[in-house]
Amino acid sequence: MEDFQEFAFVIFTENQPGLLGRIAAVLARLNLCIDELHIHASEVPGVHQYNIRLRSSREKAERARAQLHKLVEVLKVFMHEESHDCSEELRRFLADTRLHQ
Repeated sequence: MEDFQEFAFVIFTENQPGLLGRIAAVLARLNLCIDELHIHASEVPGVHQYNIRLRSSREKAERARAQLHKLVEVLKVFMHEESHDCSEELRRFLADTRLHQ
C-alpha cells in the first residue's frame, strides 16, 4: 500500500488561457485529486502563481512535478511536503524573475 502524505505545489506560469485545464489534466492522468487550489497574479507582472495542495505518494507527486514542469507556459514548479517551509526559495525565484524583466 502506498504511503500518502500532503504536498503543496507552487507553480509560476505565464498567464495563458486554458492553462488551468492543462494543469488539471496532468494531475488527473496521475489519478491525483486537488484538495485546495488558489490562483493569483504574482509580484512579477505577467506571471501568475498557482498554489495546489493534494495528498499523494512521494513517487506520484514527483512525477506530477516533472510533468507540470514540461508545460511550455510553466516557468517554475516548487513541490514540498506540508511540513516544509519553502518561502525563501520562492522569494529568491521572484527576485531573480524581476531582475530578468
